[in-house]
Amino acid sequence: MSRRNFVKTTAALSAAIVGIPPFNLTNLNKFFENNDELIIYPFLYRSVNGVFQILDIKLWGCNWDCKWCTNKFQPLNKAMPITVSINEIIDSSNLMHLDVPLPTLFVISGGEPLLQKVEVLKLIASLKRKTDYTISLETNGYLIDENFIEKVNKLNLDRIDISFRNIDDEWHKWYTGGYSNRHVIDALKLATETFEGLIGVPIILFSAINEIIFEKMCKLLHEINPDFIIKMMYPIREPNDKHQLERYLRNVNRMGKIASRYFYRIFPDPDNLNAFLPREMVQYEVRRTYGGVDITKSWRWKRGEN
Repeated sequence: MSRRNFVKTTAALSAAIVGIPPFNLTNLNKFFENNDELIIYPFLYRSVNGVFQILDIKLWGCNWDCKWCTNKFQPLNKAMPITVSINEIIDSSNLMHLDVPLPTLFVISGGEPLLQKVEVLKLIASLKRKTDYTISLETNGYLIDENFIEKVNKLNLDRIDISFRNIDDEWHKWYTGGYSNRHVIDALKLATETFEGLIGVPIILFSAINEIIFEKMCKLLHEINPDFIIKMMYPIREPNDKHQLERYLRNVNRMGKIASRYFYRIFPDPDNLNAFLPREMVQYEVRRTYGGVDITKSWRWKRGEN
């Protein structure tokens, strides 16, 4: 069974067990008919800061089992998969793109999106034809190969983000459920050598990553590619939690100064944090209807209002 069919089978079985139409245990062959569909978490996301807005779609399924993952918290941990066509994704993104006079970054994330590699390529191609979005792909790097990069180069994919969790391989294995950081490092090297767009490296500022470890990570990454975009992240679950936000700002400021010794592109920019902090975040729930797909605003946060 191909990786794609394995992912689709897992999602279909999960949905069939709880009785979600149109999934049942007798029509799995029908589930595989349309290669222009993706399996996603039933939510779409929009985030707006002072520089650009982000539209984010999370594809279902992952080959890692990370200790901390946003998909393990509500509502994602209770969500069941939904299949959507590429056209439905684009139509939904247009509905989310509501009168914001800012450039739009469309992020294909997960889970691990490259478990649905064929469909991801089709999505990128369609987005490039039908929108003016900047397109970014977030991946753990394990499923990247030269053939895939050759194809996304032809599609003019703008950016690939490859997550780097820790320079300590034993910690990395513990955190990801047994996966070595060696393959991530190899993926970063391969992307540096062959990908024609921008390359970002998301680093989650866990408590285990102190200043010494973070600088070692920066040194290693600089040796691979001094043009990497370093994307500093922090495991905040509640944007209204003042203490979590304060810790995030302190860490980004402290670690950003270290990163700036090695890189000239850092996100968020520690010297201009306010511009890159979210002003508004919205979650849309995606539902399958008889007429297609419907999205409704299920959660909204706006700075200064909540």
